Amino acid sequence: MIAPGTSVHFDDWFFTARNARRVGRIGNLDAPPGKAFYIVDVNVRSEAKRVSFTFRPESVRITLDGHQLNPAEAAQRELPLPSAEIEHGEQATYSLALVGPAKGRELRVKFEAGGIGEWLDAILGENKEVLFRL
Repeated sequence: MIAPGTSVHFDDWFFTARNARRVGRIGNLDAPPGKAFYIVDVNVRSEAKRVSFTFRPESVRITLDGHQLNPAEAAQRELPLPSAEIEHGEQATYSLALVGPAKGRELRVKFEAGGIGEWLDAILGENKEVLFRL
């Protein structure tokens, strides 16, 4: 487990879960009955010299009390999203909107880059999940 604000490093890219919060409303949208919206702020920074990076929200696994949260597509449209393309030497912060049970306590964020990095993490026993207590 790593602390919020701690960067996870995959190759030339650094991923940081900065903040997570539970809200009942995003823009003009109310959360469904018995549910809440969760907003997770993720920063992606590139230290690559030549190549760009395309951020995909599905590469961030977010769970609440052990259950995966679902994207809140309509609510996501109410939040500003920078371009998915991050050029070398740049960074961007994405606010991801999700929906889930209204009373969760532990929100966990895991960055999944895929490939050899995750395979090595599994062998070495590293847990790069970020824990937010709500």
